Amino acid sequence: MVVVHASISLFSSTGIGDLGIEYGCGIPVTIFAELLDDRADLIEANYPNSIVIRGDLCQTKYEVIKSWEEKYPKKRPKLITLSPPCQGMSTNGAGKIAAEVRKGKRPKEDERNKLLLEGLEVVKVLQPEHFLIENVSNMKNTVVKWKRNKPKRLIDLIVPAIGKGYTLHSFVVDFAKYGVPHFRKRLITIGKRTQQRPSTMNEHKSPPYWFDAGGIEEYITVRQAIGNRWRTSQKDVLHQMPKMNPNHVEWARHIPKDSGETAHMNACTSCAHVDAFKIVTCTKCGQLLPRPQTLNPDGTRRAIRGYKTSYRRILPNQPANTITMSSGVPSSDVKLHFSQPRVLTLLEIMILSSIRNIENSRMQIKTDYPWNGKYSFESSMETKDYLLQKNIIRQALGESIPPLGMQRMIKSLLNDWP
Repeated sequence: MVVVHASISLFSSTGIGDLGIEYGCGIPVTIFAELLDDRADLIEANYPNSIVIRGDLCQTKYEVIKSWEEKYPKKRPKLITLSPPCQGMSTNGAGKIAAEVRKGKRPKEDERNKLLLEGLEVVKVLQPEHFLIENVSNMKNTVVKWKRNKPKRLIDLIVPAIGKGYTLHSFVVDFAKYGVPHFRKRLITIGKRTQQRPSTMNEHKSPPYWFDAGGIEEYITVRQAIGNRWRTSQKDVLHQMPKMNPNHVEWARHIPKDSGETAHMNACTSCAHVDAFKIVTCTKCGQLLPRPQTLNPDGTRRAIRGYKTSYRRILPNQPANTITMSSGVPSSDVKLHFSQPRVLTLLEIMILSSIRNIENSRMQIKTDYPWNGKYSFESSMETKDYLLQKNIIRQALGESIPPLGMQRMIKSLLNDWP
């Protein structure tokens, strides 16, 4: 069967990772499948020549298959990518889900963990030349109930789901090693049609020797990526001062610059004494400390509940911590600018996510991404939305594959397989 130089994107989110395929690898992404309308709207606005199929893939997988077969009769895709929901698998998601289970608000097994298998039905029918699955590294330990409610590792169900004809490799990569300016470890499972009977799965602790794994020598630090953009601008809607609670700004202001420290450990502004974690009144001079705190009903003050990773500065001389959907929330893990009393702007998050170019002449670093400027959020944003702590840009970048990482992986998948 003839292979078509085109790709299908399942669980597409907003299609940001697909920039690395369409522009970085020159493979048109002709069909997208996405559950949420606001994400699908952005895909349609940025990929106007593609088919966007909306809804739960459990129901829409047949529409995906039909759309491909109508567009390319009796032909196979060059590539299918799958990035199913990770909230039931990731460490952060697992904690939240466990709390909801205890409250009786959620069934003990997160059905989203099985959505990958729905996407693999598309792989089985259309038989692409290559496919790539991306998810949090904890997917390799995720267990689901399968036939007769027997527990099975999700990764062990991939081979039976796709049928015969494929060789697969599964391993963890960190996109920071590709030059993406933030740490982002993900389990990557790649497959190639090799007429293998039956299909075989090879699990590795690190990428196989022939696959592009990047390296720590490619790290780009926060200072290199955004160190020249510390001053915000009212003229640039993407680089305005983020809207923050005045108390959060005050607590952040007292964290030593470039320290990577948390406001929970701020020193006394009167005597410079540093008290232990969760103390908000200086034990040496009695001064109220500039630390995250709240008022009790009796008028006394106590520390805000949280960990030392909250209200914490990003370290400037290494890649940033993983970009999440909560990038605008200072109480979330390590979200404060390395030297300024604020969270990162939308532009800074876009640069750290490799969707926009790095341009830092002082640090003598400049990138030239082929997708730079090819993606816009304007169609889904009102003026007031840009300053919100949680908006579509922060959510999209927090759940997307960095385009640079996608480009590097797909090029290796297509060209380096022995």
